[in-house]
Amino acid sequence: MNVTEEDISRIFDKYRYCFEKNLPEPLFGIIHTCRYFGECTWHKWKNGEAKGVKISISDFYDWEEDKLEIVVVHEMIHYYIALYKIKDNDIHGEKFVELCNMFKEKCGLDITLTMDGTDFHRGENTSKLSWYLSWLFR
Repeated sequence: MNVTEEDISRIFDKYRYCFEKNLPEPLFGIIHTCRYFGECTWHKWKNGEAKGVKISISDFYDWEEDKLEIVVVHEMIHYYIALYKIKDNDIHGEKFVELCNMFKEKCGLDITLTMDGTDFHRGENTSKLSWYLSWLFR
């Protein structure tokens, strides 16, 4: 399926209850890259607060629902860590892994740190040339 902001919002609403603390709804967006599947971006204020949080997913892929859910929740975990100023030793550090494990226990969703996209198909909105150039220069 071609991902939309509505898909991301629907998955966000489906899994937001799995977090211990409230997870306010961020902005949602679509990115045009095959370099990564998704991203969570925000602005950090002087007091360390994360503002303007946006979860974006790549439209370069023809998503299967289960894989899309994993990527959206992966980005939700980044959001949770930023929102509650959780200190971690790396972008996918010990706290991130703990939250992934908590998700598996609480919600039955196995969140991975990385995902192999070699078996993914190109989305129908992606031209062959842009797909090739993105893959070539990744």
